[in-house]
Amino acid sequence: MTFLYSAALALMRLLLPLPALFMPGAAKYIRVRRNFREQIRKARLACGEYPVLWFHCASLGEFEMAIPVLESLRATKKYKIVVSFFSPSGYEVRSTHPLIDAAFYLPTDLPWLMGHTVSVLKPSAVFFVKYDFWYNLIRKLHEREIPVYLLNGLLRPGHYLLKPWAAWFRKQIKRFRHVFVQDEQTATYFSGIGVHQCTLTGDLRFDRVGNKEIEELDRLERFKGGKFLLLAGSSWPEEELLLARYLNMSTRDIKIVLVPHDISAGHIDAICSQFTPYGVGRWTDETDHSNKRVLVLDVIGLLRRAYKSADLVFIGGGFSGNVHNVLEAAAVGMPILCGPKSDKFPEIQLMEQGGYLHRVREASDIQRIVAKYADDPLALSDASAKCKAFVHMHQGASQKVLRVLNSELD
Repeated sequence: MTFLYSAALALMRLLLPLPALFMPGAAKYIRVRRNFREQIRKARLACGEYPVLWFHCASLGEFEMAIPVLESLRATKKYKIVVSFFSPSGYEVRSTHPLIDAAFYLPTDLPWLMGHTVSVLKPSAVFFVKYDFWYNLIRKLHEREIPVYLLNGLLRPGHYLLKPWAAWFRKQIKRFRHVFVQDEQTATYFSGIGVHQCTLTGDLRFDRVGNKEIEELDRLERFKGGKFLLLAGSSWPEEELLLARYLNMSTRDIKIVLVPHDISAGHIDAICSQFTPYGVGRWTDETDHSNKRVLVLDVIGLLRRAYKSADLVFIGGGFSGNVHNVLEAAAVGMPILCGPKSDKFPEIQLMEQGGYLHRVREASDIQRIVAKYADDPLALSDASAKCKAFVHMHQGASQKVLRVLNSELD
């Protein structure tokens, strides 16, 4: 099976230049890895003689999960920290983060490439985040007796590791020194695979969103002008269309802020055209938009601060099944709306049961929930308090991880 797995990846790597001719994502995958050996060499040099802790994060979301653990390990000043990424969404935004000493794109999971990477980096320990497993890398680390850990592990029913044909993949997973998992179901799955060094920690994202105070945006407060503000966070066209329909049917005088997932010029232009009848401004215009009903934040990096000015948040991705992180909004006390395709997220189910997250399908659903909170300040205050309490109640995962690591890494 090792041969088949590696041969399939080698064939993919060989043929990838063909789809790259008309698929920008494939072309970028090739381009950013052309000098991967130099990236790895520089990463090792940046660490000097310190022991190296290597974290692999598929993308930005996984890196954000790891931050509470990175912060604590960094504070010891015992290690240098290197992060590898699969996706540009992680590398381009976080490769120069102050918590890490170096970053690189992980090459294709082929035995000779993984062997080279491990030989150059010489890590003292390696951490995978959530469920992005690189099996030849795990094998090479095992051969060199380098401990491998899993942070924030999560396996849902139907995961391929649980299939009868996945015996070879499960064999590699059994080589983990310790896995830290989000829920009891995942712990049971890993126990069945044969990984018995398993700690149920809960979800590291709760520690991430609740570990610092967030400053509000003065310009956004001026735009709000004391009115009820509905903010669409990481919105997709489905949420944007629903909000336009809501404005078309509602006479209520509220403000709306759109923070789209896609901030390309073409998409921003399309949003502004869609909301022109209601009065729309762009954040990057840097002018006074207080006379507008809609403001588009056409920049990256302001979403968490923007939540501070909102009264109700509409989280994007719920019509495709890829819901953006709802915990960031909950941590600052925002009741939440999201689309209906969100069953695979346990925090969404728990918050819906608590009555402070609402799934919407139609503009009339938005109208009903806005009325609930805009007309009843006590209901809004109660939902806000429950959101904050929910996040606080589930914090503490990073301390559970560090209790184990402090004994195993020393």
